[in-house]
Amino acid sequence: MNKPVVISILLVLILGIGTILWLSGPDAPSTKRAAEQVVASEKVLPDDFYETAFTRNEPPRYQYQVALAEDVAQFEELWDYYQFEGERPEIDFQEKDTLFLGVQESGTCPVEVTSLKMEGDESVKIRLQDRTQDACTDDATPRTFVLKLEKGPVKTAIVTQGVTETAVPLEDPGIVGYVTEIDELGERILVVASEAKDYSATGGDPEFYDAIWFSGAPGGVEVGSQAKVWFDEVMTSYPGQSTAKELQVVRPLHPSGASRPQQEVIREALETKDFSGVSIVLNVVFDGDAGVWRVDLKDGITGEEVQVKVED
Repeated sequence: MNKPVVISILLVLILGIGTILWLSGPDAPSTKRAAEQVVASEKVLPDDFYETAFTRNEPPRYQYQVALAEDVAQFEELWDYYQFEGERPEIDFQEKDTLFLGVQESGTCPVEVTSLKMEGDESVKIRLQDRTQDACTDDATPRTFVLKLEKGPVKTAIVTQGVTETAVPLEDPGIVGYVTEIDELGERILVVASEAKDYSATGGDPEFYDAIWFSGAPGGVEVGSQAKVWFDEVMTSYPGQSTAKELQVVRPLHPSGASRPQQEVIREALETKDFSGVSIVLNVVFDGDAGVWRVDLKDGITGEEVQVKVED
C-alpha cells in the first residue's frame, strides 16, 4: 500500500473518531437541545426513593423515580416530594408537561441528560451520560432532573445509561403483592395483593384481595418476593389470569438484627400451610428480642387466618 493511501485512511479514521466524540460530547447539538429541556437539576431525591423507585430486575440494578406533572398543582406537589430547595421555575402548562426523573450518580461523575425525545405516542426516550470520562467513585449520590415535555400522554419513560435501556412505567402498577406460588413448569407466577379492596358499597366483599396468575414474568422471581406488576386485560376468574407487561421485584426487607431476608421467611411460612384457596400474606413482623418472625396468613377462599412463627 503506497504512502498517500495510508495517509488518506488515517485522516478518515481521525475525522471519524473526532466526529463520534463530538456527537457524544457536551457540545453536541443533541446534548444542547436536551439541556434546553432541563428546567431544574439538584442533588435531591424523595425520602422513600429506595422503597418506591423502579428497580431493574437484572444487573445493572439501576433505580429510577419518575413522575409526570400536567398542571401547576401536580408540579408543586412533586417539587416538594422530590425535596427541591431552589425556586420553582415557571412552566406554561397549557403548552408543556414536566417529567421528574430521580436517579443515582457517582459522587465524582455527575450525569447529564444528553438526549430527550418522544418515542411513538406515549413514550419518552431519555439518555443519561457521565459528564466526565475520568474514573468514577463507586458510590451512589442523589440527582433529580425536571424535564420539559410537549403536552400529551406519556405512559413510559425509556431511560438509557451506557448500553442499558430500561422501560419505566409512569402509571401505577395494576397489582402490588406477594408471589405466593409458581406453577410446576416455572412459566407462571401467582401474585396476591397485600392490601384489600372494599366492595361492600356494591354488595360485595368488604375485604377482597386481588390474586392473578401471570405469564410473561422475568426469570429469577421467587416465592415470597414482593412484586409490582403492570398488565392490561385480565380473565375474571379467581385467581385471575393475565400477562405481565412489566414486573418489578421490590427490594426485600431486611430488618435490623435479622439474619434472614423477609422473602425467605414468607416462603418458609407459606410452605407450612396448605390452604384450600389462595394464600394471602396479611402481615410480617420481626421480633428482635425473641429472634422470631411472625407471619399472618389468610385463606382467600375460606377466610381462615393463622399466624406462623418462623425462627430467624
